[in-house]
Amino acid sequence: PDVIGNIELVVKAEYKNFKNNASNGTEITVKSSNIINSKEKLNVTLNGDSSLSVTKGNYVEEGITITYDDENITNKTGVIKLYKLNNKTYLSINDLQDAVNKLDNGTYKITYNVTYLTETENTTRTIEIK
Repeated sequence: PDVIGNIELVVKAEYKNFKNNASNGTEITVKSSNIINSKEKLNVTLNGDSSLSVTKGNYVEEGITITYDDENITNKTGVIKLYKLNNKTYLSINDLQDAVNKLDNGTYKITYNVTYLTETENTTRTIEIK
C-alpha cells in the first residue's frame, strides 16, 4: 500500500452483543517510513543514447535494461520484448540491428515494448542515418 503520513491502529476488546463495556483499547502508531510499497513497477531503460547519428550500415544496437521492483529481469524467462521499426515488429536485437543497417538515409524511431506479468512499458530511440 502507498501511505503518506502515519497510521494509528486501535485494538479494543468487547462482547459481541454488548458493546457498551468495550475496553479502552491499545493504540499503536505506525510511521509511513515503516510501510513498504508493495506495488511492483516495470521499468525499461535504453542502453546508450536515446538519440544518435550513425553512418549507413554501421548501426550497433545497444539494447535495453529491464527492471521489475528494482530487480534486473532483462534476460528472465517470461519477459516479452518486441522491437518496432517502420511498422514492423522484430523479436530479437539482431534482427532489429540488421533491419536498421539496411535503411536508407533519414531519421527513424525504434520503439522497445516490454511486457512482464501484467505490466507493459516502452521506450524509444531516435536514429539518424547518414
